[in-house]
Amino acid sequence: MKKFFAVSLAVMLCLSAIALAADNDKGMQGTTLQGTITKVSAADKTMTVRDNSGNETTVFWDESTKISGDLKEGSAVSLTVADKDGKKVASTISVKAPKSY
Repeated sequence: MKKFFAVSLAVMLCLSAIALAADNDKGMQGTTLQGTITKVSAADKTMTVRDNSGNETTVFWDESTKISGDLKEGSAVSLTVADKDGKKVASTISVKAPKSY
């Protein structure tokens, strides 16, 4: 009976560790965010993006972020972000070229 309890406990701990690792991987994979840049601070490496629902999100970038295009207020943008130390940090930022008429 003691062996059964010990084996059951070991299996339960292993499954818990696997579940926690899967949750951590989800946070690091990143999510795609699309919207319009409403504010940019190059000095702070931050921008605010408003999505189609009107929700605004502050996004940070760092030296590893791949940026294509000019970060300007009013520009349409698509980014891949992940939560890092309680902040949304972009791994890729793609500014869409404005339409020319």
